[in-house]
Amino acid sequence: MMERTIDRDVPVEEHPYYKDYLSAFNHDLDLMLPKGWEKCLFSWDLLVRLIVGSFMEDIGYILEFDWAWAFNPQGKPRVHLILQIKGEQAPDPKPLDEYSFVQALEQIKVFSEEQIFRYEMAAEDDEDSEYEEKKAKRLRRFELEVKLVMANAKVFKSI
Repeated sequence: MMERTIDRDVPVEEHPYYKDYLSAFNHDLDLMLPKGWEKCLFSWDLLVRLIVGSFMEDIGYILEFDWAWAFNPQGKPRVHLILQIKGEQAPDPKPLDEYSFVQALEQIKVFSEEQIFRYEMAAEDDEDSEYEEKKAKRLRRFELEVKLVMANAKVFKSI
């Protein structure tokens, strides 16, 4: 059994679960930001990594072009990260850039806690393989979605 501990006084980016997993979710997209986010001390990039790396079964995401960019494709593809919550009482899917600053910070809290919980639970389980398989699957899905967005961006730039 692996010994894992989380020091909650250390920045998220310095934790092993970030370095070993979330840091792999790289992209070259221009993700749309919520208003006021540029003044925030927290990282938009961190929130994106927490969401796309999440194991929560009832929360998903999609990457969608900003159509204003698609009709005038300059620079990196501008993309909305749309959060999808599943269930009977679930709200309609909503792009993160439409979240209020407070809602975005709440999402960081929820997804950070989930990642810490998963990391600590994997440490208690002698069989880490299921956790490692889920990590690999989430990373592959994200990489494929980014490739799809980039391929579509190429098409829009060629038109």
